[in-house]
Amino acid sequence: MAKRTIFLPIKPPGLNGAKGLMRMHWKSRVRIKIDIHLSVLHALGGDTKRIDGPVRVNCTMLYASVPRDWDNLAVAAKYPMDSIVRLGVLEDDSPSVIESMTHRQRKVKTLKEEGYMIEIEQCP
Repeated sequence: MAKRTIFLPIKPPGLNGAKGLMRMHWKSRVRIKIDIHLSVLHALGGDTKRIDGPVRVNCTMLYASVPRDWDNLAVAAKYPMDSIVRLGVLEDDSPSVIESMTHRQRKVKTLKEEGYMIEIEQCP
């Protein structure tokens, strides 16, 4: 049973707020999408070995100051998951491949510890 943990030292954007995806200029969205893709690639260390579905995905936002609303927390998974599929780690992000997906938040002590963690586990 394959398992992979991917830690991104950045916090992907949500929908709302001044830096949210809804208010962001399309060029800024493209830049963020590229930054997240490169961050995922770096976190994988070049190891893009496929994990065959079905899988369970657990996403955890590590924050030092203010937690996100649940809708913004779920949206934060969009760009990292797109990159994971694009890099070939998962075949697709459809329900036929991802059996379940959970979103969590965990408070950390310092801003340096903030980030986004994705755990992918092959279902038995």
